[in-house]
Amino acid sequence: MWTVSSKFNAVGTSGAEYVIVEERDEARGAAGDSKATEARRYSLEDGRELSAEKDGTFILGGTDEVLKAVAPSAVPEHD
Repeated sequence: MWTVSSKFNAVGTSGAEYVIVEERDEARGAAGDSKATEARRYSLEDGRELSAEKDGTFILGGTDEVLKAVAPSAVPEHD
C-alpha cells in the first residue's frame, strides 16, 4: 500500500514553486520471506507525475520541466 512519507518544496526551471510528495510502498517477499523491498514514487501535490533523476532533480511529465528541491521542506499534512 502506498503511503505518503514526506513532502518537500521545489522550484522549476520556469521559476514556479511546487510541493513534491514522496510515497513509499513496502512489499514483502513471497511465502513469508523476510526480505522486503521498498518502492518510491513522486508526484506534485496536485497529482501530476514526476520522474526522479539520480542527482536529486525531478522531471515534470508532459512539460519536461526540471525541478530542484529547496529548503525548508514542506511539512507533511496528517489526515
